[in-house]
Amino acid sequence: MNKESTVKEKRKTHEKLNNAITVICILAIMISILAVVLITKDRFGKKPFSYPDSLGKTVIRVDDDEVTLKEISYYILVAETNVNAAAQEYNSNNMEAYWNMNLHPKYVRSHIRELIIDACTRDNVYYQEALTAGYTLDDAMKQEIRENAMEEMNKLTDGQRQYLQYTEEDMITVLTKIYYARWYVTDLMNQGYTQEELDIDGSYYKKVQKKYKIKVYNSLWEKVPIGNVTINQDYQ
Repeated sequence: MNKESTVKEKRKTHEKLNNAITVICILAIMISILAVVLITKDRFGKKPFSYPDSLGKTVIRVDDDEVTLKEISYYILVAETNVNAAAQEYNSNNMEAYWNMNLHPKYVRSHIRELIIDACTRDNVYYQEALTAGYTLDDAMKQEIRENAMEEMNKLTDGQRQYLQYTEEDMITVLTKIYYARWYVTDLMNQGYTQEELDIDGSYYKKVQKKYKIKVYNSLWEKVPIGNVTINQDYQ
């Protein structure tokens, strides 16, 4: 083999090596991209969680009554507004510090997440108890609820209203259940029951709660970014 042939062979070998390296680099990049895509999806291969796209999904079921993410959004709104006010007092320069405070054994954010579920479940249980007992709204009560709904809607920013996709009728639906629940609880207190007995950890509520088949869809609920739903959003 002459010198020229040797040079050509070496050149071909280098070209093959460079091509192989190029292919390996391309494969590495493709694998990296695929890994990023997979990480951003949940374990079921679905798209990343979107709050607005999930509003119609069920968070709580009390017997046959389904509570959607849109409905429980009102409870999130109230909780986030109140906690954020406390966070402002605690440290106005870093309100996340309050949300992330360790209350032992739970952090504030985790505690609020549980309270929202508990409060919404309780209201729906007492709402159904009221209906079973024959409670019926008269025109004056319906008007009161409608006025309260308008007042609550007026408190929402344009961004909140659009993000939560809330209408006045949505607000009326939520406040109607709450009205029934509070009406029923007030009557029980007039019969001698205490607020402690009727609350989330109360003996009366625990007894009544056992009558219902209650399910919380934690696979959805755990994805909800409590503390960043109705506050701390770019739309604000």
